[in-house]
Amino acid sequence: MKLDNKPTQRLPYIDIAKAIALMLIVYSHTTNCYGQTYLGSFFIAAFFLLSGYTSKYKVSWKQHLIKRAQRLLIPYLLFSVVFILLCRNFTFYDLLGVVYSRYRSGLEGSSLPIMLRSLNGPLWFFTAMFFADMLFIKLAKMVDVINSSIRVHAIVVISLLSASFLLNQIPFLLPWSLDMVPFFALFMYLGQLCLRYDIFRHIRGIKAFIILLLLIVCCQINGPINLSIRIYGHSILLTFLTGILGTLLLVWIGKLLEASKIGRLLARSGKHTLTIFSLQMFVLHFVNSAISFVGYDGTSVSIDILLGIGAVIVVFIVGGITSTILKRFLPSIF
Repeated sequence: MKLDNKPTQRLPYIDIAKAIALMLIVYSHTTNCYGQTYLGSFFIAAFFLLSGYTSKYKVSWKQHLIKRAQRLLIPYLLFSVVFILLCRNFTFYDLLGVVYSRYRSGLEGSSLPIMLRSLNGPLWFFTAMFFADMLFIKLAKMVDVINSSIRVHAIVVISLLSASFLLNQIPFLLPWSLDMVPFFALFMYLGQLCLRYDIFRHIRGIKAFIILLLLIVCCQINGPINLSIRIYGHSILLTFLTGILGTLLLVWIGKLLEASKIGRLLARSGKHTLTIFSLQMFVLHFVNSAISFVGYDGTSVSIDILLGIGAVIVVFIVGGITSTILKRFLPSIF
């Protein structure tokens, strides 16, 4: 059976799922975030799986390379330069961070300095997506040409998982998230399989409830993760599983909401995810400064949660407006 291509129109429930995933990402970066063990378990993986689901892999590889470079690498460089200029950080490590495209080069607990210090930490995602996409396209084309049986799909999945295990043994973080590329490409490949076998159509009722329960259990067992710096929690396999389960749950929610007013609002936000993703730390910096200015001491859980939700709304408003402007003046890039 051959992998299929996506329909040409946008899918509202996919945009809604992306918007919700991004909301969780932004909330996880707010002051005094609660529920990090659960919130941080799947939202990055969801972006890669959903990107794979909507990917047109049958275009020429060169054409795809140019298009993705325009959509990912050019915005990465533009945002990096703007943030460094605004923050006035011109040290060696700040400039190296732009080239290395990693928050730091050392593993957790390392004494090596942080590199992306100009409120540009989230920009690692752009280069990670670019290289994961290139690997995914190569694999998707190869599988489609050679053989696309379930056995071949299993071989691809196991190979990418094995590569992720091996790369996890490297005692430092590679530039451009190259040590994470097979893991991210794996989710993109799974996205195409979800499209080919129409997996999303079967998520409803008791199945969605079971997915939620399994997600909670797996998150609790695996603990916090941070894929930007190669922290898989207790297990790569559990991180893999929570990524799948969380994405399926987001898609189910997207389908439930797509006909509602809030669903249409989220779908519009889902078209601006990359710009919102890029600006989140910059906007949160000013939100946190405003909270500090009014003298709030962070002693109330309920107020912390409300402030976190408010911060997410502000980030989405500012990011959405900025994205709309950029799309108008730089449509080939944004």
